[in-house]
Amino acid sequence: MTGEELVAFAKSKLGVPYVYGMKGKVMTEALYNRLKQTYGDLIWDSDKQKIGKVCCDCSGLISWATGIARSSQNYHDTALAIEPISTISNAPIGAAVWRKGHIGIYIGNGEYVAEMAVLMDAESIS
Repeated sequence: MTGEELVAFAKSKLGVPYVYGMKGKVMTEALYNRLKQTYGDLIWDSDKQKIGKVCCDCSGLISWATGIARSSQNYHDTALAIEPISTISNAPIGAAVWRKGHIGIYIGNGEYVAEMAVLMDAESIS
């Protein structure tokens, strides 16, 4: 998958409900209960309203696109190169923008997609 294809995929998923630990699959009640037991307060009570919907989190967006299920830390640990955020203007479209516990996809012009809802200033992730 090219960086441009990854960005197009991510943009096509804007508005997909966020649930911590989800990787682009339909959330069932059993899955909600397992996530709640595993992650505790990171799974909100309001997430129960998302049962029956496809959901994902920040790393889940990339996992969904690539078919490789990883956490944000796993993506960091398997990166071919790691550059400081000050070099973001030189990053290729589709590059991972990472900080501990969070990951997004660089879309250019200093912005990235994360959690299927927000285009943000990439500097804010540092």
